[in-house]
Amino acid sequence: MIVRNLSSQKPFTTADGSRIRSILDRANAPVKNQSLAEAAVPAGSSTARHHHKASEEFYFILEGGGTMEVDGKLQDVSPGDAILIPPGSWHRITARSDLHFLCCCAPPYSHEDTFLEDCAIQAPMYTRTFSTLGCAEFGPAEVVALARKHQMPSVEFRAMAGSTDLPAVLEKQFGTPSAWAGFLRENGLRACVFGTSFRIIDGSAADRDLMMRYLPWVEAAGVPWLRVFDGGQTGDAGEIARAAETLATWQDEKQKNGWQTELLIETHDALVTSPRLEALFAAAPKAHLLWDSHHTWKKGGEDLATTWRTVAAHTAHIHVKDSISRPSSDGCAYTYVLPGEGEFPMQSLQKLLEASAYTGHMSLEWERLWHPYMPPLDSALVAASTNGWW
Repeated sequence: MIVRNLSSQKPFTTADGSRIRSILDRANAPVKNQSLAEAAVPAGSSTARHHHKASEEFYFILEGGGTMEVDGKLQDVSPGDAILIPPGSWHRITARSDLHFLCCCAPPYSHEDTFLEDCAIQAPMYTRTFSTLGCAEFGPAEVVALARKHQMPSVEFRAMAGSTDLPAVLEKQFGTPSAWAGFLRENGLRACVFGTSFRIIDGSAADRDLMMRYLPWVEAAGVPWLRVFDGGQTGDAGEIARAAETLATWQDEKQKNGWQTELLIETHDALVTSPRLEALFAAAPKAHLLWDSHHTWKKGGEDLATTWRTVAAHTAHIHVKDSISRPSSDGCAYTYVLPGEGEFPMQSLQKLLEASAYTGHMSLEWERLWHPYMPPLDSALVAASTNGWW
């Protein structure tokens, strides 16, 4: 009799980018006709679109929720759902919340039988997107048009129609959360993050009330993340404890109300160095992070590799931008420039993400709303592509 326990199996990353623990396969048992594995995809991430020429595959959802795509058809999936993936069918799964599922392949899974879309191009596993902070004057239709132009399947929403009060903008434009969700579906666009101004350290009641107004809109559209700031000043033990308390309270309310959306903490105020981030993760081990890689590099003064070692296991979304070490016209200590024309070590970042098989989002946070001297977002996206920046 052959018996294998899941806890004794070492995780590895498959060709499609999912994190796998094999339960029974050719590597650990005399398997001939099938294989069984547990897969994990973090919230906000997707596996790479791929197919298997020989293997028929089953997915069985254990925990979390997401969207399954098979040959261009989309369907939401949740615990208890089983998905049939015939040989030759292009497929991928996108996680709204941390997703765990079983994979059964017959014949057994192999890297050699896994074919990625546009594999000859060797594209990165992460998904490129942009923040609407760079096109805050746009309405929803203009955002969709910009995403289509640059072939981006998802967008990080921070501002629209000249306002950062997204619930008010959406209510005026669509009336109901279900109409907003329908608009996204009809246009084939996903909202990967909604940006709020709430601070987990000493956030005001008014800011919390505003954040709660986002919930009907993000839940209806299956948005996995609500971005929040840390809001700290010193990052000392007291601030870390208050941050952990806020996160624990959120988790209690999330479970009680059945919400799917998670909080995503941006490295923004006090949490811009590894020691402070390590303290947060010690106090809140399940904290999820939006790593503003430019912020920790420029404001925190850390090289990217040092920060990544600390944040990799917690990071679901990454902000990028470029700058030069010259004071800006609006008083900042540095000046933002078009991607590929500055000093930010993007190639180093890409190597770190490739080595870690990072499958979350990389977002161009073009802060034009705060720094009007910056060129239009469309120009920045064109530059990022033509300069081979990301």
